[in-house]
Amino acid sequence: MENVLSQVGISKFAFQRKVRKLNNMMRNLTGKAKPCPMCGSERIYLKEPTYEGIFDVKIQCADCGLMGFKSFIRGAKNPVEKTIDYWNTRKGN
Repeated sequence: MENVLSQVGISKFAFQRKVRKLNNMMRNLTGKAKPCPMCGSERIYLKEPTYEGIFDVKIQCADCGLMGFKSFIRGAKNPVEKTIDYWNTRKGN
C-alpha cells in the first residue's frame, strides 16, 4: 500500500487521516435504512450535515451510488430521522 501511496504523492499518515475524516462524515445506516431500491444493497450511508442555515441531509447507497436528500433549516427537529424515513418510503407504503 505504501508503494501506491508514494506513487500518488501522499504519506501513509495523511491517507489514514483522510480516511478517519471521511468515516466521521459518513454514518453507516445498515439495519436502520431499508435496502437500496435500485440494487438491493444494505450498505446505506448518511453524510453528516453541517446544521448551518439551510442544509441538506444526504443518504446514499454505497454500491450503486443512488442518492436521496432532504433539505432543512437550522433548528429543524430530527432531520436525520426524517431523511431515513424518506429513504425508507416505498411506493405503496
